[in-house]
Amino acid sequence: MSSLLEQPLPSSDSSTDAPGATERHDPPRAGEQRPRDADDPADHGDLRVGRRRPGGLAPGAGAFIGAWLVGVAIARLTGAAAVVLLLVVTAVALAASMLSGWVRLRSIGTIDVTTPTLVTTDDVFDLRIRHDDDAPSRSPLYATVRAAASDAVTRVELGHRGDTMTAEFTMHRAGTVTRLDATIETNGTAGLLWWKRTVRVPIRLHVAPASSAPTLDVDERASTDDGSSTDGRGRPIGDIDGIRPWRQGESDQAIHWPSTIRSGSIVARARRSAVETRWTIPLDSDPARLRWTLEQGLRHGHEVYVELPDGDTVEVRDGDDAARWSTLAADRRPATATACERVSIWKRNWSLSGYRSEDELVDPVPRWWTAAAAAIALNMLLGALDATMITRVAATLGIAVGAALAVRLRAQTPPAWLRVTIMAIAIGALARIAVQASGIGGLIEALRGPMPDLLMLLLVLHGAESLSRRSVRVHLAITGVVVAYAAGLRIDDRVGWWMLAWGIAALVSLATLSARTSPTRERVDARTSRRRAGRGIAWFALSTMVAFGLASLVPIPDGPASLGLPAVSNSEALPDAGALAGPEGNTPPPSNGVTDAPNRGALGEVAGYPGFSETLDTSVRGDLGDEIVMRVRAPEPAFWRGQTFTEFDGRTWRITGADGPTVEGPQISVEPTLGDLARRGTPTEEFVQTFHVESDLPNVVFAASRPETIVFDGNINTRPDGALRADRTLTAGTIYTVVSQRVQVTPEMLRAQGDLAERFDELTDNRSDELLTAFLTIPDSTTQRTIDLAEQLRVDGSTYDTILAYERWLSTNTEYDINAPVPADGADAVDDYLFESRRGFCEQIASSLVVMLRSQGVPARLATGYIPGERDQVSGVWKVRASDAHAWVEVWFPETGWQAFDPTASVPLAGDTEASTVGNDVADAVIAGITSRPVEIALAALLVGLALGAVRGLAELRRRRERGPWGLLHDRFAALAPEARTARDVADDVSHRVDEAASSVDDPPRAVDPHAVGEMLDRVAFDPTFTPSDDDQRVTARSIRDLERQLRRSR
Repeated sequence: MSSLLEQPLPSSDSSTDAPGATERHDPPRAGEQRPRDADDPADHGDLRVGRRRPGGLAPGAGAFIGAWLVGVAIARLTGAAAVVLLLVVTAVALAASMLSGWVRLRSIGTIDVTTPTLVTTDDVFDLRIRHDDDAPSRSPLYATVRAAASDAVTRVELGHRGDTMTAEFTMHRAGTVTRLDATIETNGTAGLLWWKRTVRVPIRLHVAPASSAPTLDVDERASTDDGSSTDGRGRPIGDIDGIRPWRQGESDQAIHWPSTIRSGSIVARARRSAVETRWTIPLDSDPARLRWTLEQGLRHGHEVYVELPDGDTVEVRDGDDAARWSTLAADRRPATATACERVSIWKRNWSLSGYRSEDELVDPVPRWWTAAAAAIALNMLLGALDATMITRVAATLGIAVGAALAVRLRAQTPPAWLRVTIMAIAIGALARIAVQASGIGGLIEALRGPMPDLLMLLLVLHGAESLSRRSVRVHLAITGVVVAYAAGLRIDDRVGWWMLAWGIAALVSLATLSARTSPTRERVDARTSRRRAGRGIAWFALSTMVAFGLASLVPIPDGPASLGLPAVSNSEALPDAGALAGPEGNTPPPSNGVTDAPNRGALGEVAGYPGFSETLDTSVRGDLGDEIVMRVRAPEPAFWRGQTFTEFDGRTWRITGADGPTVEGPQISVEPTLGDLARRGTPTEEFVQTFHVESDLPNVVFAASRPETIVFDGNINTRPDGALRADRTLTAGTIYTVVSQRVQVTPEMLRAQGDLAERFDELTDNRSDELLTAFLTIPDSTTQRTIDLAEQLRVDGSTYDTILAYERWLSTNTEYDINAPVPADGADAVDDYLFESRRGFCEQIASSLVVMLRSQGVPARLATGYIPGERDQVSGVWKVRASDAHAWVEVWFPETGWQAFDPTASVPLAGDTEASTVGNDVADAVIAGITSRPVEIALAALLVGLALGAVRGLAELRRRRERGPWGLLHDRFAALAPEARTARDVADDVSHRVDEAASSVDDPPRAVDPHAVGEMLDRVAFDPTFTPSDDDQRVTARSIRDLERQLRRSR
């Protein structure tokens, strides 16, 4: 017999051949490679089973990549550490959310597909799919089922674990299908990147062609079987020897009506005529016509046979046999190209816009969370621009109205009046922005002027149009750009909390946006809930560690790009650009040494430090307060120098020298002054500082040493002593940027320059000493014991070591005291501090160090300004307070220039500063925040826990009210066997486990019949005529409690 007869053609007597019968196919485990049969056409090709691979970005996800790139530009433009931190965290969050789909597919176990055994081309039939999920999640799963070597495809969202989903399927090509490729797809938690995994499901599905006339040529001859005679048309004549069940596809002439009427079922004659016609049709025929011919022969009551290629014949007994033989005939025809050919990766269509889930309208929950993220971003930006509360409320209301319209009108077309109103608002807002932009004179004005207005308008208008998943993702990406923009502008210490609030709202929006849409409610037991919570905590911990690790590799930004150097001023120009003026524009009175002054401020303001006037009296003392006077965005600490003093009479310092040239802004080049130039080849580094003034200051321009370029909205007078004075006062809101070229000084470089007194002696021998005299002169009041002390502490051969020795002596033998006694009239302030009171503040300490150095022939001067202040690690900004006003010493080193020293302030040398990173700063901020506020953090954690517990309790209370007492009992019973789908399945599983537990103990507890419990629950749920009593409820509850106890003991 031919090998064709070995093909599995089930007998017509088999129950699987009955109409509508189905066959269940057990597929391979996902990721397993099934053995291939070289003769099986379904196993041909190079398809790899179980490999997880990306399927493409979800619609709208590309907007996040674009927003991240815009954030990179903002970080480069502003030099803000907060923006860099935001970029690192969002990059890790996006990567984690995209990889969550890859991890999600790892938990998919077997895929069970149930199909009919026989179908006809172009007919719609049901495909039932069930999957096994080892780690159930809220992330949706989709199954795209394709028939091997065919263009038939269907896509369905899989339900919860164990749910059977039904999808309509249609085969367009005839033949035997031996494999279905089930591609499982998911886009993870945030729904940004699709991942897919293909599982081969072996089946045996016969796809028969639709019958098509005309009839084929047949070998027609008379049959030789005994039996009753028939006429020429095949109608039975005479008696019958027996009856049999009627077969599908037989002619109605074969029906024995008397037996059919008596039995109530269709009955056919059991015998055929000796003169009945026999048809033989060759298998190698047109499949559609073959089926038509076979069915015609059966319909006329003929004996129908198929002739195989080797000459053997096989009887066709019914219509199903005819369909199967036509399927086999289709298999034998030459194969044609199909749509399943492998496509190169660069030719694939990576657009997933055809996924129906992406085109669906979003639910209200993610839409409102998106609105929350937009409101947070907008208020963060408005706070950076010092907007009024009315503006903030109006912007928030605009976001809320847009979200409400999107939610309310998501299933209908907006009315005409609403569209006209929105268009009118948009045109009016754009016109207003255009008027404002007409006077824009630079990039910074544009970034702080019309740009925020455009972003606000975009957020409000786009929010009203955010209806689908795609548009919501784009809207969230826009809010990310706004947050990055605001983080680049904000310099306060709340920027981290703003970014955290936005991140939470955005993540919740993305998570709820891509959650399951299955109409069935998932049944989650406590174990599954714990596993989900554990996976969430693990993902969060891993992402946090990765984010900190990456941030620890990112250095603190050097500063804004040249294009983005900010400069903003809002005060009027002074009549004399070179003169010193107070915050109100008046000339400050000189410090006159009044000993009973209530504070150290000569100007009577927060910034009224005596070092910001023409003279500095070392006897003036008091408390400057703790108010923030300015914030400085800079990567490293430095002295923010304002003025230098050269002439000292033993009690008062005075500024000497005439005013320098005035240079017009905003781009101001500063020429180096005496002592600023370093020897050629000495390493220098650009150091960018942006000063944000928060309290009114005099017209002193503060900067790190060796300023080279200043971006200032005004003019600046560059004095020969290195001081800088603006042509206007620095009122609150003023912003300017300084670019300094700092020499990368190290202790070794300073020590290598040796004894400066000897080196400057050589200079004074060869040229006039007029330039050095001012920096070497000591007051006439200087006592001999001061000079002797300096000589005693001097280190031969190294001025740098000498300075360190002076500082150590001052630190050991004197005390810093803001309330130190004032020297007596006529007394030398340095002598009084070193030998009498031995108590003083920064002006007395710095003056003593200058006099001691000058007495040894070392050029030195006094400088005043601010120490770096406290750094906010998240925003990367130094907070400078009024109490940070300070005086220090500058020493002239021939090879490196003026170098600052101070025994009281810890400011490292430029070349000795440890390079920090964004991650280290954030880690320090977190540790400092936890250690400094343990009680507040513990209280906040307790409140959050109580709030979450209250929410969960209210949800449980609502669930109990909705479920009722019998519903709760059903949930408890179902939780005994989470994998089971019906009460009978639960009872079978529980009974098996209870019996196993009872067999392992000598004295088993009282047995409870789980099947009786299941039957009672089913009666309550499905029998409308049954009314359970209170006793029924108590007995059922007690039985379930006993089963729970027995199962706990068996673990």
